[in-house]
Amino acid sequence: MREVFPDELPDRLSLEEEKREKFKKIKDHFSFDVKNRDIFFLALIRGYKNDSMKELEDKGFGVAMTSYLNDKDIAVMTSIAIEKKGVQVINDTKAIFETAQKYANFGVNILEDNIQEISYGSFDKEFESQIYDLYYENYKNE
Repeated sequence: MREVFPDELPDRLSLEEEKREKFKKIKDHFSFDVKNRDIFFLALIRGYKNDSMKELEDKGFGVAMTSYLNDKDIAVMTSIAIEKKGVQVINDTKAIFETAQKYANFGVNILEDNIQEISYGSFDKEFESQIYDLYYENYKNE
């Protein structure tokens, strides 16, 4: 991953400390083992899909180490940053990570609202249904 980003990488993906309990509640609603990184990206996509960001007042909740990110994770974060800020952001590691963290910071709120509307243990099934609907909506003509 070092070769992808010329700047120094942050050591972790972070959210505000106040998101820690919400994050745990979201993670506990899955009926299978889910990694913090996965919840972060789920929150990132929810924030992005709703075009809603929230500045981080602090970075007190370290969600996942950046050393665990794979090429697809980097591609998602970079694509979102480029769409939001333009192609010039491609060499600005700090801006890419900050954009992802801001979207995820808001996306946690959306996910928490979602789990309150869904019965315990069925969040992953509801999420799977939403992913299918989004896929069908975006690729039905291909």
